[in-house]
Amino acid sequence: MSMESEFSRIPLVSADSWMLLGDESGLIIDVSSSEANNFLEITRRLDEWKYLWESGEKIELSVLPQIVLLFGPSGSGKDIVVEEILAEMEESVSHISADWYYGPFGKINDGRSVYANNYDHPHSVDWGLLEHQVGLLRDGLVIKAPIYDFSTHRRAGGEFRKVEPRPIILVSGIMTAHALKDQADLVIGVFAPEIICIKRRIERDISERGRTEHQCLAQIEATVLPGDREYVRPYLEPGILQGNFILVDNSVNTGLGEEPARLNRDVYLEALRRLL
Repeated sequence: MSMESEFSRIPLVSADSWMLLGDESGLIIDVSSSEANNFLEITRRLDEWKYLWESGEKIELSVLPQIVLLFGPSGSGKDIVVEEILAEMEESVSHISADWYYGPFGKINDGRSVYANNYDHPHSVDWGLLEHQVGLLRDGLVIKAPIYDFSTHRRAGGEFRKVEPRPIILVSGIMTAHALKDQADLVIGVFAPEIICIKRRIERDISERGRTEHQCLAQIEATVLPGDREYVRPYLEPGILQGNFILVDNSVNTGLGEEPARLNRDVYLEALRRLL
């Protein structure tokens, strides 16, 4: 079935200010619908993205790479954990972020761009490409990871970041436990209360992603909190994730360098070293 016929089936929604970011001709799809997912799967397999599915050079590793998932609500402090891991173990860790795999949301024949109404729903992430590239890394192959521009909500065509295989493959992102938990050798969850995460999220999106406070609040109410409650926080509850699971509490707002997730880094660093 063609892209146009698939697109015609998708429920469209009205735009809020954070969705288009200046593109008045853009079309907003209800990304949670099965019709939208079918359209996105076609979009993700277009020839312009074939280069991302290709593998690079083979690097011989002495061990089979272990897959580590790092997840938690937006604003919980995942980036702090990533920073600490890479600062201590960069030579042993390949890091990829699920944030890189948003979209692509495509265009229709008349040139209008398509956007998602919800970036906190699993359909908004190209899990197929992410899983494929994790598999390539595990086979010792270099990958071309995609680049996503949060200021425009578009995947950058023809661009990529080179990621080499290493003994630990660290995959970070809000929904990684929901989507990839069955493939993981270790899962690290980062916790912080909802109200603290909201405050941190607003500060980050204004300073790093070019949003206004109104855009931040609108998105948080419409999609961030519902997605957090359905696809993220349930996996932080005791007993939900079986096996090798570590919970990092980053509840307290402190000065730079004094965050609990940073001060308690030995807990997760030791768990990672045991995988080597």
